[in-house]
Amino acid sequence: MNTVAPNYYGLRALANETAIFVSPNGIDNGWANTNDRDLNFVDQILTEVQNSLCVDEKQIFSTGFSYGGGMSYSLACSRANVFRAVSVIGGAQLSGCTGGETKIAYLGIHGVADSVLNVSQGRGLRDRYLRVNSCQTKTASEPPRGADSNYIKTEYTCSPGYPVWWMPHGGDHIPAPSGQNWMATHTWDFWTRAIYEGVSDPPTTTSTPTVPTTTTSAPVPPPTGNCAASYGQCGGQGWSGSTCCQSGATCQVVNQWYSQCL
Repeated sequence: MNTVAPNYYGLRALANETAIFVSPNGIDNGWANTNDRDLNFVDQILTEVQNSLCVDEKQIFSTGFSYGGGMSYSLACSRANVFRAVSVIGGAQLSGCTGGETKIAYLGIHGVADSVLNVSQGRGLRDRYLRVNSCQTKTASEPPRGADSNYIKTEYTCSPGYPVWWMPHGGDHIPAPSGQNWMATHTWDFWTRAIYEGVSDPPTTTSTPTVPTTTTSAPVPPPTGNCAASYGQCGGQGWSGSTCCQSGATCQVVNQWYSQCL
């Protein structure tokens, strides 16, 4: 499945060639962001794109899956003055969070049956921006485990221009659903419409430069024993799950927040 280039999680078709898409791979094939090196890498990419192309700097967005979702969350924390909104798919705090106290529009998508990054980690990312964006309290329903086509969207009432959407689905650790790509449809709607509701001076163009980040984690079956499956989480700050890996993989430290069976 082509989830990044050339389809960019299904967003390119929705953009209809009105957007600039950039799909980098993190340093050392991941987004550990050690000493902010991946953050600096993204800064350099943006500088290059802005110097080479005509970019609407008020419409820069980031999305990513798994490790890439963690990096998109890190960008929300540290570059809310650059990125207008993020869409985090199956992510967790894997790439750090420097700052994280500035409003940014936030969309979180996560499988309730995620066997790699538990849905509770996605809820934690969401909860930060419910607080930062001054959102009203609201109960968010979630679907039962099962089909990834079964999802529930909760739209929170937040500061104008800084909505938070939470979209859990019944599936596992996936970058796109198996049927109709509702993830792309809602991400595009969030970026091009929802974030401008209640804003007095929305943009008049739909040109949307984006920086989708890649992932090194692929969907994996749930572990059959007490140890985590290959590519599953096996440690990190705050981790309370299994710290061993099934045969053929070893638990390797990625950063202080995340260790992975590789």
